[in-house]
Amino acid sequence: MAVCLGGGLTFYVAYDKATTPERGTPAVSLQQYITAKFSIRDKTRAKLFTCGDANLSQVDDLLGTIESRESETGVGIQVTLRDLSVVESSNSATINTNLDVGAAQGNGTTVVSQRWEFGLRDVNGWRVCSATRLS
Repeated sequence: MAVCLGGGLTFYVAYDKATTPERGTPAVSLQQYITAKFSIRDKTRAKLFTCGDANLSQVDDLLGTIESRESETGVGIQVTLRDLSVVESSNSATINTNLDVGAAQGNGTTVVSQRWEFGLRDVNGWRVCSATRLS
């Protein structure tokens, strides 16, 4: 009985750790939001990392463009963060970063880098509240 209970507790702790969003820093929250939005495409999970009044329409537009392109070409497109610059001030933060949008082409990968600015607030953990494409 004790072995079974111990195994169940270990499973619960591992499951809880794997499913609980990590919002301890602005950079980690943004990374998890980008992963949920573009890599695993899980709207429910992405929402865990956003403010209730978030203005993320430009991110939604980018995802729509990517999905349309993938449908046309049959080629998967990856989005990754690069060169994060975080400015944190009490319960808000601004992150300027590159979103690298890449697709396999022939013998390599074509990557288009876009400069973005994300606004985050600490509301029981860091959450993405705004996004603006700069270039």
